[in-house]
Amino acid sequence: MTLVQNLMIVILGAEMFFCCNEYKQRTQSPLKFKQAFALSWQVSFFAGLIMGIFFFVIIQLAGSDEMVKSALLHKELFIQKGGATVENVEQTIRTIFNPWSLFLLTIMLSMVFGFLLSILVALFVRTPIRNEE
Repeated sequence: MTLVQNLMIVILGAEMFFCCNEYKQRTQSPLKFKQAFALSWQVSFFAGLIMGIFFFVIIQLAGSDEMVKSALLHKELFIQKGGATVENVEQTIRTIFNPWSLFLLTIMLSMVFGFLLSILVALFVRTPIRNEE
Protein backbone atom coordinates (compact mmCIF):
# COMPACT_ATOMS: atom_id res chain seq x y z
CA MET A 1 0.00 0.00 0.00
CA THR A 2 2.83 2.38 0.85
CA LEU A 3 4.44 1.71 -2.51
CA VAL A 4 1.22 2.64 -4.31
CA GLN A 5 0.88 5.86 -2.28
CA ASN A 6 4.48 6.86 -2.97
CA LEU A 7 4.05 6.09 -6.65
CA MET A 8 0.92 8.26 -6.77
CA ILE A 9 2.81 11.17 -5.18
CA VAL A 10 5.65 10.83 -7.68
CA ILE A 11 3.19 10.70 -10.57
CA LEU A 12 1.35 13.76 -9.21
CA GLY A 13 4.63 15.69 -8.98
CA ALA A 14 5.52 14.68 -12.54
CA GLU A 15 2.09 15.80 -13.78
CA MET A 16 2.57 19.18 -12.13
CA PHE A 17 6.06 19.58 -13.55
CA PHE A 18 5.08 18.69 -17.11
CA CYS A 19 1.94 20.84 -16.94
CA CYS A 20 3.97 23.90 -15.90
CA ASN A 21 6.61 23.23 -18.56
CA GLU A 22 3.92 22.84 -21.22
CA TYR A 23 2.30 26.10 -20.12
CA LYS A 24 5.66 27.86 -20.26
CA GLN A 25 6.36 26.55 -23.78
CA ARG A 26 2.92 27.40 -25.15
CA THR A 27 2.80 30.94 -23.79
CA GLN A 28 6.47 31.66 -24.53
CA SER A 29 6.54 33.91 -21.47
CA PRO A 30 8.38 33.66 -18.16
CA LEU A 31 6.61 31.69 -15.48
CA LYS A 32 6.62 33.32 -12.06
CA PHE A 33 6.65 31.33 -8.83
CA LYS A 34 3.08 32.40 -8.00
CA GLN A 35 1.78 31.28 -11.40
CA ALA A 36 3.61 27.96 -11.26
CA PHE A 37 2.34 27.33 -7.73
CA ALA A 38 -1.28 28.10 -8.69
CA LEU A 39 -1.11 25.94 -11.79
CA SER A 40 0.44 23.04 -9.87
CA TRP A 41 -2.11 23.24 -7.11
CA GLN A 42 -4.94 23.19 -9.64
CA VAL A 43 -3.46 20.02 -11.11
CA SER A 44 -3.38 18.43 -7.65
CA PHE A 45 -7.00 19.41 -7.00
CA PHE A 46 -8.25 17.83 -10.21
CA ALA A 47 -6.07 14.75 -9.67
CA GLY A 48 -7.55 14.42 -6.17
CA LEU A 49 -11.06 14.83 -7.54
CA ILE A 50 -10.48 12.12 -10.15
CA MET A 51 -8.92 9.76 -7.59
CA GLY A 52 -11.78 10.47 -5.18
CA ILE A 53 -14.38 9.61 -7.79
CA PHE A 54 -12.42 6.48 -8.73
CA PHE A 55 -12.23 5.31 -5.10
CA PHE A 56 -15.90 6.14 -4.55
CA VAL A 57 -16.95 4.00 -7.52
CA ILE A 58 -14.63 1.14 -6.52
CA ILE A 59 -15.98 1.13 -2.96
CA GLN A 60 -19.56 1.27 -4.20
CA LEU A 61 -18.91 -1.69 -6.51
CA ALA A 62 -16.94 -3.70 -3.94
CA GLY A 63 -19.28 -2.82 -1.13
CA SER A 64 -18.15 -0.89 1.90
CA ASP A 65 -19.67 -3.56 4.15
CA GLU A 66 -16.95 -6.02 3.10
CA MET A 67 -14.24 -3.47 3.85
CA VAL A 68 -15.75 -2.74 7.25
CA LYS A 69 -15.94 -6.45 8.06
CA SER A 70 -12.31 -6.92 7.08
CA ALA A 71 -11.21 -3.95 9.18
CA LEU A 72 -13.29 -5.09 12.15
CA LEU A 73 -11.46 -8.43 12.08
CA HIS A 74 -8.25 -6.50 12.72
CA LYS A 75 -9.66 -4.16 15.38
CA GLU A 76 -7.64 -5.84 18.12
CA LEU A 77 -4.50 -4.53 16.42
CA PHE A 78 -5.92 -0.98 16.52
CA ILE A 79 -6.85 -1.39 20.17
CA GLN A 80 -3.42 -2.70 21.18
CA LYS A 81 -1.50 0.01 19.34
CA GLY A 82 -3.73 2.94 20.21
CA GLY A 83 -5.16 1.94 23.56
CA ALA A 84 -8.69 2.80 22.40
CA THR A 85 -11.89 1.08 23.44
CA VAL A 86 -13.68 -1.45 21.24
CA GLU A 87 -16.64 0.88 20.65
CA ASN A 88 -14.41 3.79 19.61
CA VAL A 89 -12.47 1.65 17.16
CA GLU A 90 -15.63 0.17 15.63
CA GLN A 91 -17.20 3.62 15.21
CA THR A 92 -14.00 5.01 13.67
CA ILE A 93 -13.78 2.09 11.23
CA ARG A 94 -17.41 2.53 10.17
CA THR A 95 -16.87 6.27 9.69
CA ILE A 96 -13.65 5.97 7.72
CA PHE A 97 -14.82 3.22 5.36
CA ASN A 98 -17.88 5.19 4.32
CA PRO A 99 -17.60 5.94 0.55
CA TRP A 100 -18.27 9.65 1.07
CA SER A 101 -15.66 9.89 3.84
CA LEU A 102 -13.04 8.25 1.66
CA PHE A 103 -13.99 10.52 -1.26
CA LEU A 104 -13.47 13.67 0.84
CA LEU A 105 -10.38 12.28 2.53
CA THR A 106 -8.80 11.52 -0.85
CA ILE A 107 -9.39 15.07 -2.06
CA MET A 108 -8.08 16.57 1.18
CA LEU A 109 -4.93 14.44 1.17
CA SER A 110 -4.33 15.26 -2.46
CA MET A 111 -4.60 18.96 -1.65
CA VAL A 112 -2.19 18.70 1.30
CA PHE A 113 0.43 16.76 -0.67
CA GLY A 114 -0.34 18.94 -3.68
CA PHE A 115 0.41 22.08 -1.66
CA LEU A 116 3.83 20.79 -0.67
CA LEU A 117 4.59 19.45 -4.13
CA SER A 118 3.40 22.71 -5.70
CA ILE A 119 6.00 24.64 -3.74
CA LEU A 120 8.76 22.29 -4.92
CA VAL A 121 7.59 22.24 -8.53
CA ALA A 122 7.17 26.03 -8.62
CA LEU A 123 10.74 26.45 -7.36
CA PHE A 124 12.09 24.23 -10.14
CA VAL A 125 9.87 25.40 -13.01
CA ARG A 126 9.75 29.14 -12.46
CA THR A 127 11.79 31.36 -14.69
CA PRO A 128 14.60 32.87 -12.63
CA ILE A 129 14.70 36.64 -12.37
CA ARG A 130 17.87 38.03 -13.92
CA ASN A 131 19.35 41.21 -12.56
CA GLU A 132 20.92 43.11 -15.40
CA GLU A 133 23.57 45.60 -14.37
